[in-house]
Amino acid sequence: MKFENLSKILEKIENINSRNEITLILSELFLKLQPQEAKLCSYLILGRLVPTYQSLEFNMATKTIIKSISLTFNVSETDVNSKYEEVGDIGEALMTFSINKHSDLNIDQVFNSLSVIAKDSGTGSIDRKIIALSKLLKGLDNLSAKYVVRIIEKKLRLGFSEMTIIDSLSFMFKGDKSLRVVLEDAFNVSADIGNLVFLAKTKPIEEIENIEVTVGIPIRSALPERIPSIADLFEKLGEHLVEPKFDGIRAQIHLDKTKEVEKEEKTQESLFADNAKPKYFVKIFSRSMEDITEMLPEIAEATLLLNCDSVILDCEVIGFNPDTKELLSFQETIKRRRKHDVKNTSEAIPLKAFAFDILYLNGKSLIKAPLNVRRDQIEKLLVDSMVINLIDINRVKTESELQSIWQKYVDRGLEGVISKKEDAIYTPGKRNFNWIKLKKVNESSIEDTLDCVVMGYYLGKGARQKFGIGGFLVGILDNENNNIESLSKVGTGLTEGEWVHLKSEIDKIKVESKPDNFIVDKSLDVDVWASPQLIVEVKADEITLSPMHKASSRYVQEGKGLALRFPRLIKIRDKTLQDSTSSIEVYQIYKDQHGKNEI
Repeated sequence: MKFENLSKILEKIENINSRNEITLILSELFLKLQPQEAKLCSYLILGRLVPTYQSLEFNMATKTIIKSISLTFNVSETDVNSKYEEVGDIGEALMTFSINKHSDLNIDQVFNSLSVIAKDSGTGSIDRKIIALSKLLKGLDNLSAKYVVRIIEKKLRLGFSEMTIIDSLSFMFKGDKSLRVVLEDAFNVSADIGNLVFLAKTKPIEEIENIEVTVGIPIRSALPERIPSIADLFEKLGEHLVEPKFDGIRAQIHLDKTKEVEKEEKTQESLFADNAKPKYFVKIFSRSMEDITEMLPEIAEATLLLNCDSVILDCEVIGFNPDTKELLSFQETIKRRRKHDVKNTSEAIPLKAFAFDILYLNGKSLIKAPLNVRRDQIEKLLVDSMVINLIDINRVKTESELQSIWQKYVDRGLEGVISKKEDAIYTPGKRNFNWIKLKKVNESSIEDTLDCVVMGYYLGKGARQKFGIGGFLVGILDNENNNIESLSKVGTGLTEGEWVHLKSEIDKIKVESKPDNFIVDKSLDVDVWASPQLIVEVKADEITLSPMHKASSRYVQEGKGLALRFPRLIKIRDKTLQDSTSSIEVYQIYKDQHGKNEI
């Protein structure tokens, strides 16, 4: 398919708000494409070139793209910048200068050209990227050029995610969403949307249903449900197993000693102090499936010492004080999430990993084995490990036993506990009552925190004027239509330094105008809008009905939504939009809070 035709489809999608309609358009698109072409297309329409767990960035700032546009169309950078400031979108600005109406470049050719640009690095790479992009833009029609620069800038504005693509594949097979669960399960154990699209074009659904776990490809994390009280928890689980809930970095460790380290993995040699060690394949992925191996060298090095051929472990990584042996706060631990000056940071903030699950061992998947079987396997593996520790586990038979264990962990400064069914399988990418979290509570009516989407911020006034931010707006995801619904303004819970840091994080993802899928009353419009990428943990006293906020409005009485009373920021989360608290979850908490049964 010509990229020009793909661009026309993207333009159509951009002007549609209905997720169902977008799903049908994508289904028709994938039906037309050849398998490899469909795979590449699935990455491009999500604004990337590789799966989430691989790192390949363009490293081209807007000002660099402006230089390339200037070179391509023989106009001054000042003119391009002025148009960009006027329209607020680099793609729309480009179309002002492009006179190309047609292009013969196909999807593969554009993808390959973008890959060359992204892979270029080292001395002089910025100048080479500018020239390479200019060459590509000259060969594109103006609409295609618009979407190419948006891809590079990570601002496609199409309003859909991998889940919409999965729905579209179900329509491709069956003409409806009946295969959504099967396809999503396949994606959950092998989180590469491009590979899933390729398989959907080449394999029967029965083979996709039996897709295998693979070392090096992250499994989407299983998630705990929330429950309002110990009494309710026991009613749900009865006698069960309990683990402490740490507040650190979720890390999925992959090791394969039978797999030869590929050329692109040779950089791992710098991770380890002893270069004489065999360089086995080792990868560590975050909850959002980012490769964080280079950030955690001591964890990667300890992984090499495990007595097995291959393994995948689910862990929580925590900073600790080597003198007092005390675990550090999340705010301290998260400082290790950096790619620069890793050696000095690792010396200042050493880490321990607490493994709570094993998903794969010596060539065999364990995700469908019951928890007690997985626990036996992990206990045998982590007998003598010091850096990768086996998490404590307790069996509780009564509410009072759970209360006592919960109090013990809270007194140690931990978040609370995770209760688990002894016979539960591991459920990738799903939140259910096989695992239930019970966090420490205070006087608030809401017994848990919410993971909300930052929608933008308000300019500071008074004492906060110097920070350039005085408050921010958060929302929640409605999974039915992919909208982000406003839930609350937040203006407390931050120190001066945290205000500055939050503003800088939002500024990295700011957009010129309100995204089309943001559902916000005009009275709540922010001064600076953000792309829905930043997730924050928020605590509040109560969830109330609101005439202005739109959260969970499909579930409550007509004309109203839900809002937070006395919200305050806890911390920025390492989560994706799909992992944030959903519209239905907020409504469920509201029901639990008020003893409501209807939905």
